[in-house]
Amino acid sequence: MQRFMAERGLAHEYACPALPPLAEQAICAVERRLGPNDCFIGSSLGGFYATYLAEKHRLPSFGSPIFARAGGLIAYGPDGADMYRRAAGYVDRILRGMQPASIPMEGPTKFEMIVNLKTAKALGLTISRELLARADQVIE
Repeated sequence: MQRFMAERGLAHEYACPALPPLAEQAICAVERRLGPNDCFIGSSLGGFYATYLAEKHRLPSFGSPIFARAGGLIAYGPDGADMYRRAAGYVDRILRGMQPASIPMEGPTKFEMIVNLKTAKALGLTISRELLARADQVIE
């Protein structure tokens, strides 16, 4: 994110408080320095709490797919259902006698992008048709 912002000449300030109760203070401090139109919230705060803060401060937000389903603006990440199905395959191999240490680790192979139009409308944002066409799911 830092490189992306720097390459485009955009101001960037990363505030990630250790405790969620300090998150709102951090958001307010960043808003004062950058202005409310230049802020967004990522889901590292914890999905539902980050969504609550984004809604309260009327800030765009992004995170994992569950985050957008909870009210975040946009999400991109591994498909949770696919990951659980693949985990079942690991359990099956172990129950059939394979040693866990002999099973190769696999990373996610299926990713999904979700756009929450309901949140976009509440923030007064317009999402491009191109982005909506690329989304796996659009929440209206």
